Amino acid sequence: MPLLADHGARVPAAAARQAVGAAYAAYRARWRLGQPYDARDAVETIVRELGVRLPGEGRRRLQALVEDPGRSHGLLPVVPAADVRDALLELRHSGVRLGIVSDTGLSPGRTLRAYLRDAGLAWLFEPAGLAFSDEIGSSKRGPAIFARALRGLGASAAGTVHVGDIRCSDVAGARGAGLGTIRYSGLYDDRDPRCPDADVVISSFSRLSAALRLLAGGPPQANGHAPAAVPDHTLHARRSRKEGSRSRRPPA
Repeated sequence: MPLLADHGARVPAAAARQAVGAAYAAYRARWRLGQPYDARDAVETIVRELGVRLPGEGRRRLQALVEDPGRSHGLLPVVPAADVRDALLELRHSGVRLGIVSDTGLSPGRTLRAYLRDAGLAWLFEPAGLAFSDEIGSSKRGPAIFARALRGLGASAAGTVHVGDIRCSDVAGARGAGLGTIRYSGLYDDRDPRCPDADVVISSFSRLSAALRLLAGGPPQANGHAPAAVPDHTLHARRSRKEGSRSRRPPA
């Protein structure tokens, strides 16, 4: 790892990879418990795993690398998912107010804002409706981060739909806060049986508007979490028992 070599620490590449893997495993374990683990924690894990001494400047450089490997160092280019730009433009032009609720993990909110700017997507979202867990001090497993975004949007939970890809945070958290839920399975299809699935599952953002229309007043759904029959197999509707037949209008 050149950064460590700059500070006199000669570390084999395999050992560096193992240390980074340990940091990521620690992050995943803390995330599953709903506990914070940021880039500073990752730096401490890496340094401890390698058994090296790293001065303050070296730690700051390593933290920057952990926080922003794509934009600053070109290691992991950040590319928007297919069709997401067109889907957001369509919603924005139809008057839908868009916000973001994000469990930031190792990349803080300031880095994610930079990614949005670089991708030309930042202007599509209401600045006051951006809620990042490292800035709010709460993850999507609790209602506080959703409440912050809703206040910024001037929206109610009942009139808002959250789109995410993870059942135990995106779906369970948004549903617990009273929002409608859409799960995007195009990049990662979460089948975790411990947590309920979303009201609607889409595999392409080209189906997002159709999913919102379905939630706003589509055909009656089956009880429980059985999928409704929808001709386009990229779109599956679900509704929990407690939601009954209550319809939702498009999100704010």
